[in-house]
Amino acid sequence: MAMAAIFAPPSANARQPSANEATVRRWLEEQLSQPPAIQRVRDLKISYVARDFPRMSKTEYESLVAESKRRRDPGDDLKLQLDAIPQRLGFDTIEHTVWWQGTGSWRFNSSYPNNEKTPYHDVSVTKSAAWQFTPQQLTVLDTARPAPNSYNLPSVEQQINSDLSQLIDAWLNDSLAGRPALASVALSGDAWSAELRGEKVSQQIRGRWDASLARGFVQSTVFTKTPHPDGSGLSIEYADWKPLPDSGGAWIAHRLVQRKPDGRMGRELMVTRIDRLDKHEFHSITQPPSATGSDPVRGKLTVTTVYDFGQGVRTSVDPETASQTQTGVLPRLADEEATWQRIGWFTLAGIVAILVGMRLFRFLRRA
Repeated sequence: MAMAAIFAPPSANARQPSANEATVRRWLEEQLSQPPAIQRVRDLKISYVARDFPRMSKTEYESLVAESKRRRDPGDDLKLQLDAIPQRLGFDTIEHTVWWQGTGSWRFNSSYPNNEKTPYHDVSVTKSAAWQFTPQQLTVLDTARPAPNSYNLPSVEQQINSDLSQLIDAWLNDSLAGRPALASVALSGDAWSAELRGEKVSQQIRGRWDASLARGFVQSTVFTKTPHPDGSGLSIEYADWKPLPDSGGAWIAHRLVQRKPDGRMGRELMVTRIDRLDKHEFHSITQPPSATGSDPVRGKLTVTTVYDFGQGVRTSVDPETASQTQTGVLPRLADEEATWQRIGWFTLAGIVAILVGMRLFRFLRRA
């Protein structure tokens, strides 16, 4: 049974005793001082949907196309490509499931219901195995050797960290924001507001206090200062907070909306299911799949190319006959980085997923 269905959120309309400003301040300071929840929670399976909204209207897009063609401005061309990629390639809606045992031990599935060519892209990392696959390609890393920079596995874990830290912590104690200090707290009934000030990032936060639970719930955050010029004015709204099972008192928002400085929606996250992680299931789904076999989650593989860095070979696969033919030898770390770049760890689907998922990270990263 889905854990998300077991817990009902506290009623926002229930009559509760008014909060005390000192109590709210103390709770906020506790949240700011503890490690991010993503470092504290373990053994969870969380499914959520990420929706990326057009970053410009159709009129703006057509105008930029015409202007870009007229001026041949590389900057405009790049902006146009970044804004158009998610919608044009069908990556505007992504269904994620993360099996999270802890940092450095996870599987992250991404499904693209609007993309027929690459409907999914899965990545798994444990101490004993690291691999990824799409319908067309399977890549198995050699865990005895460090991966080259072009594989950038930390970026996938960073996306998990970014999404779950927003949902669980509302960025209150995440190091991406540089841990700004609590500057002020104001209270009106059970509604509170606070200002966080930091060298790189400052925020205005609003929330409500639940006296029966002796804790607050963030309802919105507005970033008033960020290192990225487009970040100031970015806002995030949180709703439908529910407790995480067996997670030391952590709660998770089941809906999050990022808004651009002009108020338009930029991205939405919606949690659809939460379960405790089954250790037997986790072991099963993190084993490197066979090119001609089946994956416990995706079913029978259809890959036509396998890059196996443990064996150091590239193989072509015929899914119909299950025949495999070695077609090349893979380079080692001593070889030129350009060769790794040509092979590539991420498919285009993976690159776009990271581009979309890391947008807020780009706004908050420290210079």
